[in-house]
Amino acid sequence: SATVQSVLAVAGAGLVAVAAIVFTFFTPDLTDRGVRNAIIATVTLLFLGGARVLVGRGLRFSAEAVGTLGIVFVALDVAAVAEISAGSPWTAAGIATLLAGAALATLAVRFGIRSWLWCATLALACVPVMFGFGGTRGFAGVLGWLGTAVMAVGFVLLSRMGPDTSTFLQSVYLVILGAGIGMCMQVLVLIVQ
Repeated sequence: SATVQSVLAVAGAGLVAVAAIVFTFFTPDLTDRGVRNAIIATVTLLFLGGARVLVGRGLRFSAEAVGTLGIVFVALDVAAVAEISAGSPWTAAGIATLLAGAALATLAVRFGIRSWLWCATLALACVPVMFGFGGTRGFAGVLGWLGTAVMAVGFVLLSRMGPDTSTFLQSVYLVILGAGIGMCMQVLVLIVQ
């Protein structure tokens, strides 16, 4: 059940997230990318560190709200890396997302912050998509786009499973998801080579 405190915490976190996005992309006075990126990185560390402190004090719900704000700033950090990259912005975003997702998953397990684990799982699932967008030429680009679409269908089908779903149907859904992941994995192999 939602308490007044939990609703206010989520509303406050949402407002701060919107303010951060407006600050990052729509502030006309802040034209220096280096300063803007340094401010975003500092605020990211403050929110992630604050979530860790709140977990240590037993304030689990507040830690989740502040940790989710930290995730918004991690996404802004990834956008900043893509913006300043010399090569393909999608490839740079993919690498940054891979590193951030792996770090968040590790920290989530260590400190028990569920929102970090959820967002890390989503981020790591999006990495092949970003690499697919980065390699839009030739076979790799087609495979990345097609794999993304098949993976999305597989995730939708998995979300529709219930306790009464037959084992055969579960297997079919997993095969569809696996085919999409397999197509995206080829993009990763081509990029590494």
